[in-house]
Amino acid sequence: MTQARGTCLADAPLHVPLQVLSVSDVGAMTDRLVEFGMTPGARVEILRRAPWSGPLLIRLRHFVLTMRPDAARAVRVQAAGEQPDG
Repeated sequence: MTQARGTCLADAPLHVPLQVLSVSDVGAMTDRLVEFGMTPGARVEILRRAPWSGPLLIRLRHFVLTMRPDAARAVRVQAAGEQPDG
């Protein structure tokens, strides 16, 4: 299986509209992310990043959530409106 291109959500810039490319299977956490709508094509934006590798504050659809950086590394994103790399 090939991994989607783009960048991981944990490394994405603040206040940039992003589009989810893929979510890696990391167990129960993946199920929870999918329940909130973290699916390919969903729009997400990082609102804040806590210092010292703390959680991210993100907007996902109509939710504002906190997310640990290790969970955010399981999500691949690209700038919204870009065409996915082949």
